[in-house]
Amino acid sequence: MQRRLLLAMLRGLHFMHSANISHRDIKPANFLVSRNCSFLIGDLGHSRSELHGGGGRSWPAYDSIPIGLYARGGEAKRCLPPELISIRAVRSWHPSTEIWMAACAFLRLVRGRFLFFSSSARLRAREVVKLFGTPPREAVRQYAQEVWQFFPEAIRRPASPWRVFKGVDARLVRVLQPMLDLNPAARASAWEALQDPIFDGWRDTLTDAPRHIAREVEDLATAANNTASLRQLLWDEVSRHQRSR
Repeated sequence: MQRRLLLAMLRGLHFMHSANISHRDIKPANFLVSRNCSFLIGDLGHSRSELHGGGGRSWPAYDSIPIGLYARGGEAKRCLPPELISIRAVRSWHPSTEIWMAACAFLRLVRGRFLFFSSSARLRAREVVKLFGTPPREAVRQYAQEVWQFFPEAIRRPASPWRVFKGVDARLVRVLQPMLDLNPAARASAWEALQDPIFDGWRDTLTDAPRHIAREVEDLATAANNTASLRQLLWDEVSRHQRSR
């Protein structure tokens, strides 16, 4: 069951990321299970398509990120990676951000508790260091400057992996560890994580998303601010579905 859950998470993220779509609200509550035990990623209300280039490595800037989701705490904020522990540091969104968040959400679902609980940036940094050790300098340089002050220069070794991965299938630990790399630039992508041998025989339906999906997501986001446009968009979609039957 753990393998199926992680596989579904990674396949869903790869599908979105391959179309340059960011979910932006990765948390345990947004992973759904169907009657036949299929796992789905839900709540795409904050999703956006990449509009500013970056080769799939960066997404819309600060003004289009749902800061309110993270300013008020809750599940989403508990899943944020170390480079975004300060809300003032949230100026851009990256695929590596959602990889870390997905790993934290997976561990919450499997272990029954979050890795992190603190809301303040200073206390969250302490939690990160306590579990994963002091981030190397090359990792901290990838963080926003507002975050640097919270990570000490004194070296602290990471805790035993058992503290992080208690109750997790040992074969999945090697998949999760690169997803929780303290260096965003070195963090595994969804595609890279899916190449682990534990998923052999389970990747037969793995596909990239059609390129037109990113534009449709952006159209939905624009139409959501205009009731008439949203109604027309829904009508067009229903009509297209009826014609294809």
